[in-house]
Amino acid sequence: MVAHQTCAQTNFAIGFRIGKEGEGLKIALSTLNVGRLSLPAVCTGSAKWCLKIAREWSKARVQWGHPIGDHEAIAGKIAFMAATTYALEAMLELSSVMADEKRTDIRIEAALAKLYGFVIIGTDLYLRGPTGGFQKLSTSSAFLVYDPTVILDPNRGVAAVLAGGTAATTEAREQVEGVDSYRVQATFPGQTLSAVAPGVTEDSTGQMWIATDGFRLVQARFTLTDNAVITVRFSDYDAPADITPPI
Repeated sequence: MVAHQTCAQTNFAIGFRIGKEGEGLKIALSTLNVGRLSLPAVCTGSAKWCLKIAREWSKARVQWGHPIGDHEAIAGKIAFMAATTYALEAMLELSSVMADEKRTDIRIEAALAKLYGFVIIGTDLYLRGPTGGFQKLSTSSAFLVYDPTVILDPNRGVAAVLAGGTAATTEAREQVEGVDSYRVQATFPGQTLSAVAPGVTEDSTGQMWIATDGFRLVQARFTLTDNAVITVRFSDYDAPADITPPI
């Protein structure tokens, strides 16, 4: 049996009100945050299991004298699956950490954790969801969750993080993507790093790889709490880029 009760023109004592006036919808929606994260958690777990099966079968099945995983057609598909699964897990972990910290309202993050992939052209952002299709959004609304342009912003991005590094020491000389580089370790301020990696509050140890020829940044890697690692790689300096809308 289901019973429905409707209250119209009904007054309640202010002592029964939850929160401040005008916050009712916000409170109601905030109760859905953790529940929303359950969907990407299930999808991520399923994707990791499917990837495991695909990789194992690609090694076991032999065609033309080689495991099918050695052939480019299959290897490319598995690589796409692995990259997509990694992106799913990264977004889920970030949203979950923010939910556990209870420091910010994560309604938007929890909702968008179900989406992944983006292309930015001008003031338009194209988000790709789990169905594979893109949805066009304005950057002003999407950047409420995370602004990827911060990475290259000289005042807030990687450049600002590296400029604030202290106790830098050269550790080694090695190749990164074929580029001869110096690996330098330093301590980076959490306040600046939080713009690139939301949720970071403490200083972090990291490395930067600087090309021996031209001294341009090739790669930067930051180790965060719980041994999480962010790696940013740079290439094709000053090369023209032609980006077209995906839809």
